[in-house]
Amino acid sequence: MPLRVLVVCLLAVLGIAASPAAAQPAGRVDPAPIVAALTDGQQVVRAPGTIARFDEARVREELGRAVRLVVLPVVDFDLYPSEGDDNQYSEIVSRPIQTWAMDRKVPVVVVTGLDVTMYGAPSHREHQLPADFDELRTSTANRDITERLVVFARLGKGLAPDVAEDVEITHAAPVPAPPDRVAELVAALREDPVYNAPGRTDVIGDDVAATARKEYDLGIRVAAFPHLEPGQPVVDYATPLGAAFPDDVVLVLHGHWLDVVAADRGKALAARAFAYGKADLTVLSGGSSRSLLRDTITRLDLLLTETSWGYPQPPPQPRPQPFDVQRTVWALAPWVLVGSAVVIAGAALLRRRRRAATAEVELRAETAAALAVIGDLGARVLAAEESGEPVDPAVAERHATARRLYDQARTSVAMEEVRRVAEEGLELLPEPESEPVPEDQTPREEGPARTGRKHRWLGVPRWLWAAVALGAVVSVLVFVVSEPPVPVTAQARKAVEGLRTTSVYEEPGGPGVIDVPRSRELIGDRAIVLVLLATTVDDPTARTDPRAERCAEIADLVATSVVIVYSFDHEGDYKPEYCVGPEFVNADNPVDPEDYTTGVVGGVLLGTHFRVTDTDRFAEVEEYVYTFDHYTMRDSPNGVPRRGVVVPPPPTPDALQAWQVVLALGGILAGTVALFLLSRGAGWFAGRRRTLAAATRTRAEAAGARLARLADTVLHPAEPENARAARREADLAGRYVLLLRDVEAARTDADLAAVERALTELEEAAGAGR
Repeated sequence: MPLRVLVVCLLAVLGIAASPAAAQPAGRVDPAPIVAALTDGQQVVRAPGTIARFDEARVREELGRAVRLVVLPVVDFDLYPSEGDDNQYSEIVSRPIQTWAMDRKVPVVVVTGLDVTMYGAPSHREHQLPADFDELRTSTANRDITERLVVFARLGKGLAPDVAEDVEITHAAPVPAPPDRVAELVAALREDPVYNAPGRTDVIGDDVAATARKEYDLGIRVAAFPHLEPGQPVVDYATPLGAAFPDDVVLVLHGHWLDVVAADRGKALAARAFAYGKADLTVLSGGSSRSLLRDTITRLDLLLTETSWGYPQPPPQPRPQPFDVQRTVWALAPWVLVGSAVVIAGAALLRRRRRAATAEVELRAETAAALAVIGDLGARVLAAEESGEPVDPAVAERHATARRLYDQARTSVAMEEVRRVAEEGLELLPEPESEPVPEDQTPREEGPARTGRKHRWLGVPRWLWAAVALGAVVSVLVFVVSEPPVPVTAQARKAVEGLRTTSVYEEPGGPGVIDVPRSRELIGDRAIVLVLLATTVDDPTARTDPRAERCAEIADLVATSVVIVYSFDHEGDYKPEYCVGPEFVNADNPVDPEDYTTGVVGGVLLGTHFRVTDTDRFAEVEEYVYTFDHYTMRDSPNGVPRRGVVVPPPPTPDALQAWQVVLALGGILAGTVALFLLSRGAGWFAGRRRTLAAATRTRAEAAGARLARLADTVLHPAEPENARAARREADLAGRYVLLLRDVEAARTDADLAAVERALTELEEAAGAGR
């Protein structure tokens, strides 16, 4: 009995101990014994036919009492029924184990082939791939999954992912190949391009090499070895075999681990990484290596032959200029001046035309009235002459003066004076006998005189109301309805400036996880630009993801290219953001832009899982360029445009410069208005002088008419009755002569006022009315 216990413990340490479920026969997996073993408290349960190897002592230590482990063989789906396109393996085998874990809330790590998943854990994670190439090599060449089991055991106990993944495991490094063994392999591969070592169960057929030559025109040499024992290092046969066959692609398999050597070693390794990413869990779960070889060869042919090429790249643009307030003002000043001049001159001209029309109407009305009064006066004078009655000289003088002034009048005011003179003549005549007037000829009452107020609203000219309304409409359109141009952020402006002559811009202070010179050399003049920012994109104005909006902002300025922007997210991870310029899709490049974001990024994820580390992310750029070439060759086999001209972003003013422009243009507008008002004032002053001169002439003519009316009374008086009367007549005649001289010499309003006073005194002294 003690011996049996010792044997069981020894087997457990070696990782091959059997649980009660091991009693199952080979073939389909029966979940009932497995669930029973879990219920009985078994920590590790193995089904027969498993291929996974691991350090069971360490794994048991990591599992503790809280986590269970179930190890299953590689799935043979032919052993399980199907319903339609869905195989029932998951329902038959996986579902009972998952239900047991979920019902009891006990984390159960399940290994299927080499695939690892977990049920019922607080940190649920499915199908975790190896973290890097070292773990991938150990998993595929030795079938040792110790590291992933340790990670899942820690996750099952509730540890944080970053803590759980901090595992200290040493993976055996490749060792150089023995020269004599290399010589044997070289000889064998010269006879046959495919060599399968003894013990290899997954045999590689000769058709692999024939297909590569026929479909891709690639010469390949394949050496396939069986899986290695745990801890046994991979032998580096690939390097010496690559030197022996420099014109061919050499592929060396140890189990499912693939080493590849080609003339372009970088592309060969990238093709292998892509194939492993595409294979995902199939290879890890014991599938055939043929698919891994096929995908590697296909991808390598794509990388070697499908390189985008196209039209020559145009020269770069000149450096962008900062916003120049003076230049902007000078550019806008002519439009402001011309616009304000047109508005002001148009308003003034319209007002003048309206005033002229009003004056014309008033002149016509006064002309008609004056003509009617003059005609009435003339008719009555003519009737008196025909009847033989004597005509008062004053009436004749009034009639003659009115006719003379009528011929000289040019304004409504002057015509009104003409009418007044004619009415004075009518007042000197006796009233004629009135005749009955028919009712239909009764003159209608005239309404109030038309004045300039009809052109005013609330005492303000209507043209001024129209100008205010126009200004309000323009202000609403400019400041409310229209959207102002979105200013370019300083970070985007610097990035675009850095992309004028190169495909990569690196902001100072970045993490340095991407090799900039290699990226520039790799991208060349493809329609791709790479921006490496040094900080977290934190834009408070962003409506969605600030990183995506910053990428789109740069893409708008680098309009014909695809943009890759690296920056820190809010969790501190340095990640890329992909976007397409608005003019990348054009008549010369009619493609689907989604292919160059989600489509190409899918290829990047497949090819970089095992190649990217926290200190080196160049593989992401490399895979994007390679997949970009694949899509461009598919979409544009005759060539695609190269990276287009990087147009510098238009200079945009800051708040101070914007106010400077507004104030400058406002000053120009105010100056234009002031100049207009000054010119109008000068015109008004000159016009007033003309008006005053005309008014002076009218007053002088009126004074002359009054003086002429006194002529008969003063110069031809009646016979004086006595000496006193004679002296009075002589005095009046002398005053008349002096007043006549003053009237002829009067030039100013003061002179005319003095003449009018003297004239009034003379009229009163002569006893004659005005």
